[in-house]
Amino acid sequence: MPLSRISRAMCIAALSLTVSALLAACGGGGGATPPVAVSPSYGAVSTPSPVPYGPPPGSASAGSNVATFDGCSVFAAGGWYNKPIAGTLPDPNSSTYINGAVAAGATGGLEMYFPSSEFINVASSSTPQLTVQQQVSYHRFSAPYPWAPNFKIEPAGDSHAIVLDASTCHLYESYGTSYNASSNTLTAFSGANWDLTKPFVSMPAGQPSAMASGLSLFAGMVKWEDVSSGVIRHALNIAIPAGTACNHCYTAPASAAEAYTFKGSSAYQIPYGAHLRLKASFNIAGLSPQAQIVAKALQTYGAYMADTGCCLELWQAQPLDGNDAHWNSADLATLNRIRMSDFEVMPVGQVTHY
Repeated sequence: MPLSRISRAMCIAALSLTVSALLAACGGGGGATPPVAVSPSYGAVSTPSPVPYGPPPGSASAGSNVATFDGCSVFAAGGWYNKPIAGTLPDPNSSTYINGAVAAGATGGLEMYFPSSEFINVASSSTPQLTVQQQVSYHRFSAPYPWAPNFKIEPAGDSHAIVLDASTCHLYESYGTSYNASSNTLTAFSGANWDLTKPFVSMPAGQPSAMASGLSLFAGMVKWEDVSSGVIRHALNIAIPAGTACNHCYTAPASAAEAYTFKGSSAYQIPYGAHLRLKASFNIAGLSPQAQIVAKALQTYGAYMADTGCCLELWQAQPLDGNDAHWNSADLATLNRIRMSDFEVMPVGQVTHY
């Protein structure tokens, strides 16, 4: 995650307060924030119904052309992250959603930041398993995480950790992560784990993952291993500027929201989990080669609104070989020609407010 984002760590202590107190303590200024805790448990929020155009349960098909990473599928075919949407009609209120975000301040171009600050740690069957120590009682970790002392944690404010167990194709993610080598203890604020051989499964209602929205950081990242192959075969995650998203509301496949959102009266601000697609009319030929691959994925698979930040923004991972020089930052800077107005919103299902 880019260093320009404001750390969420200062907001953690405020989570037990009321929502109004949280906003007073942590609001404004842009950057990623912690998910709002509805209560000291999972929160009394309604479960969103599936988006009408979305993938039905169990829709994966064996042998489909899906993205893979280090021998594992990036979730199964036909799921939320793996469904091509190039020919799907947008939401009837797509323009209203987009105009609402632009009016609230989403006027800058699309960005990626270098050097990469997100790392994918690859575990094996011999990697030790550690019980994750909870920082707060209401975010529980359902399984131990594979963890080696040399695994990397994002050094920026969100302290993300991503672990892929290549022997089982199981994914582990966490936010607010710290590792104490002397005591061999792993601590985190929130997180999630998924079986990558199956379609993406949303978190319980009201619960974040390593992201405020409850989505998978790993699945929606731009990865060098995809770009070097010439095609990205999955949806991405996208952040929109703080103060422009729907206030405390989300739609499937997201499961939660955060505090840096639009505080006005508009009924059509983009909810967390909304599926954006780069318009087919956008001429990607005007972009540089690596940027074209990213833009083509945005036209084919789209991007889920997963967080808010400084700007319209994508996440990318450090290449597996550790060589960030594979990325051509000048090339990818041409993505800045893409504006919020170049996107459209795919059909929005039930929006949960809390």
